[in-house]
Amino acid sequence: MKLIRNDCIPNGSGTVTMVAEEPDDIWAGYNLIANGDFVSGDTTRKVLTTSSLGSGEGKNKALVARVNIKLEIKVMSTEYDKQGSVIRIKGKTTSTNAVESGAFHTLEIKLQKPFDLRKKVWNASAIDDVRRSCTNDSKGADLAVVLIQEGLANIFLVKKNVPSFCTQVEGGKKKSAGELKKFFEKVFVAFTRKVDICSTGRVVIAGPGSVKTEFQNYMISKAQRLERSIIAKRSCVMLVDTSSGSKQSLKEVLDAPTIKNTGKDSKDVIYKKFRDTLFKNEDCACYGTKNVESAAELGAVKTLLITDETLKNHNITLRRKYCNLVELVEKSGGYAHILTSTHASEKELGQMTGIAAILHYPLPDLDDM
Repeated sequence: MKLIRNDCIPNGSGTVTMVAEEPDDIWAGYNLIANGDFVSGDTTRKVLTTSSLGSGEGKNKALVARVNIKLEIKVMSTEYDKQGSVIRIKGKTTSTNAVESGAFHTLEIKLQKPFDLRKKVWNASAIDDVRRSCTNDSKGADLAVVLIQEGLANIFLVKKNVPSFCTQVEGGKKKSAGELKKFFEKVFVAFTRKVDICSTGRVVIAGPGSVKTEFQNYMISKAQRLERSIIAKRSCVMLVDTSSGSKQSLKEVLDAPTIKNTGKDSKDVIYKKFRDTLFKNEDCACYGTKNVESAAELGAVKTLLITDETLKNHNITLRRKYCNLVELVEKSGGYAHILTSTHASEKELGQMTGIAAILHYPLPDLDDM
C-alpha cells in the first residue's frame, strides 16, 4: 500500500490517503475500513445537468447524465472481492455540490486507485495497521539489512536476490554515550518506518567492530518497551562482520556464508523439523486448524507453519481467522512462517490441512480439547 497523505492523530480524528498497489493491499484496506468511517474516491454517478436549447428564458432543459465525480460516503457496509481485487463500500453521501447529502451510493476501491479514509477516532491499533500496510517495499522481502558504523547507517531490503536501497541515516561521530543513543534512535525510527518485520524473512545488522552488536541490543531493548513485533522475530536477527557501514559493504553481506545458506531453504528446514518432531514426539507438534487454534489459545505454539494459500483464503471469515491466529502466535512470543509455492514443503503441508505447529511443551490431550 502506498501512503500519500497521513494527518491522523492518535485517539483523534484525521484522514489518510492511500493507493492499493497489489492484491494484498486490497485486503489490508478492507480491514482498515469500519462502519461509520468516511471514505472518498473517484466514482461515476447519474446527476442532473442542464442543457441550453437556445436564447431566452426557459430555454434550459434538465438532463440526467452519468459523470465522473469524487464522492465521500459514510460507510454502512463493506464487501471484499478477492477475485476482482475490489472493495465495494456501501453508504450515504455527505454534502457535495453535485449530489445531495444522504443519498445511497456504492464506492469501489480498486488497484492503483487513490482513496481517502477519514475516521473520527484513530486508535493505536488502527494507526499501527496503517503503518504496517503502507510499508510496501518490505512485503515479502527475504532480508532487511542495516549496515552500520559510527555516525552512518544504510538500510536495504533484498527481495528475490535483488537489493533495493531504503534510506541513509547520519549522526554525530562523537563517541559519547549520549550521541550514540541519539544516533541509534534515528536508525531505529528509520528501520521501523521502512521495514515490516512481520513479513520480512530475516534481519541482518552488519558493520565493523562492536557497533552492530550495540545497535542490536538497543533495538531489542527499545522494542520491548514499545511492545513491537520485533521481539517475536528476534531469533531472525543476525550479525555479520563487514569492513564498513557504507553502501558498498552490502556485497560483503550477501556473500557471507551465513546469508547464502538462508532464504527460502530455511522454511523448508523448519518444516522438516516439524515433521521430525511429529514422528518422534507427536505430543509436541500438531496440525489442522482446530488443534493449532487450541494450542495457540494456550500460548503453546513455538513455531507456526501455514501455507500462503491457506492464509489468503477466498472465504473472508476464514482468512480473518487465520490472520488473527498468526497475530496471536506472534503476540505470545511464537514465530509464524508462511510457506509459498517457492518452498518445496508448501505442497506437502497443503496436503496436511495447510497449517501446523511445533509446540513449546507436550499437549497429549489436544485432540480432546
